[in-house]
Amino acid sequence: MALLYQLVKTLTPAELHEIEMLPLQDREREVLALTIALNQKFYPSSTICKKLSIQPSHLDKINSILLKKTVEGLAGKNIFDQINYLNYKSGTWNISKRLLKNYELKVLEVQASALEKFQFYKFCHEWLLIIPEQQYSEAEISYYTGKMLQHCDRELYRETELWIRITLLRREINFSASHAIYHKPEAQDKIRKNIAELQEDATRLGLHRCAYRALLCGVIFHNTLKDFSESRNYLRAIDTLMEEKPEVFNDEDIKTMQWHYAQTLYFDNAFEESYAAYNTIFDTITKSMEVKWYMLFAEFFQVSLITGHYDTAKELCEQYFEKYSDDKSGSYYTSALIQRTKYDLFTSDYEAARNKLNLLYKSVTKTSVMQFQIALRELTVAYFYLTGKYDACALYAEKNLKYLRSKKIHQNIPEYTFHSRLAKSVIKFHTRNRHFDMDDMHMFADLMKGTLAQYGLLISKAYPVQVMA
Repeated sequence: MALLYQLVKTLTPAELHEIEMLPLQDREREVLALTIALNQKFYPSSTICKKLSIQPSHLDKINSILLKKTVEGLAGKNIFDQINYLNYKSGTWNISKRLLKNYELKVLEVQASALEKFQFYKFCHEWLLIIPEQQYSEAEISYYTGKMLQHCDRELYRETELWIRITLLRREINFSASHAIYHKPEAQDKIRKNIAELQEDATRLGLHRCAYRALLCGVIFHNTLKDFSESRNYLRAIDTLMEEKPEVFNDEDIKTMQWHYAQTLYFDNAFEESYAAYNTIFDTITKSMEVKWYMLFAEFFQVSLITGHYDTAKELCEQYFEKYSDDKSGSYYTSALIQRTKYDLFTSDYEAARNKLNLLYKSVTKTSVMQFQIALRELTVAYFYLTGKYDACALYAEKNLKYLRSKKIHQNIPEYTFHSRLAKSVIKFHTRNRHFDMDDMHMFADLMKGTLAQYGLLISKAYPVQVMA
């Protein structure tokens, strides 16, 4: 697929109008108009060549020029602004890679200073680690880390090397959590050892921000293990470090630490305390920082639902999730739509929830991240038991359990199966007057912990607490 076509398919009507107003050559304008008008899975280059009576090589050149002009028209000429803009668009990683490689060859290697090269390669390294892991290779990671070390100031070599080791450890922790590797004792011990070594090295070298980042890895890792007392130990160590060296840390460092503190409270069931902590950070985030802190918004929203702060949840839906879920090609479209569906279910607006579920079924596919696939399945089950459609609920609950078994989630993270299993018990309660048994009650207790409490509370709407008592 031509990269220009790939980008055009992600643009909003306002953005399309903006690029149509760009100063273009006549042939460029013709190609752009045809590209915008296309609605096919694959880019029909032969058809366009025939319509415009041009050779494929000429079309390729025009598409390349148009891609450059389109990105610059929408995001400006700064390469970092361009990549950050494309991060908001779904599935545009290949475009970003092309832009980065062109910049490296045509600008960086021709006229950039060592510092500019270092900053570029550092940006590339960080960018790779925020895109889906299947979109980059170990060779690409090694290439950019090697280039960073090659062009960094000699006096900063040890700090750069340490920073790279910390970012790669952070990636390993995220990978371990998403693949349930952290259940293996040997994997846990390896990560603990790496965290300790990185912290010790940073402290010995007086690199306090590196020490902070290593400690933050400890918070994140122990939260995945649900070892929250240890997470708090790391948070206290960070707090002490920031008190001792306040001049070293910027506002973003402080906000990030506060976020992980609120997150730890959330995961550890201290929901009201967590709500207050998220609320404090939320009040300090400016409009220009919204996307960067999207995950904080999502967590704050979930805690707001769990604690019954529906006014806050509504505000988050209207101010943030609504605009993201209006852009079907945006990176946050599916996630924002999922959050808004949760709000509809919690507030019993089932018609609105059904409409959003229909949109989600068009957006979430077998290639979507597993988190979205599971959320859609769980919300569908909840919609059916909350609306009394018990036959459909039973069918979808069983489908969900089958899916979780196929992914081995029932073995690695068994609590993920509890919502659908309890949905089947809710059906028995309403159709046969059969109350929850002891196994059900144990599952429900686990479903009221951490992030799963969202689903536990939905269950309680269909199986009232007074019945459980």
